[in-house]
Amino acid sequence: MARGVPLPEDLSPTDRRGAELAVPAAQDPEKTTEDDVAAWLGDTYTQHCLLHLFAFGVVAGVERDFTDR
Repeated sequence: MARGVPLPEDLSPTDRRGAELAVPAAQDPEKTTEDDVAAWLGDTYTQHCLLHLFAFGVVAGVERDFTDR
């Protein structure tokens, strides 16, 4: 669960970490810390990947908000 948003059980550990970063970043970006970002980036991802992850989180959050209305 990422800040009250349930995540699918079948996510890989890497995908789960990304979702746990993207959802809160979309909900309240100021609470995303450099440590959160560094833990997700590791040696695998770039700042470019991070931008895509955050953009996806924002779009998913907006879609969910409008679907719930």
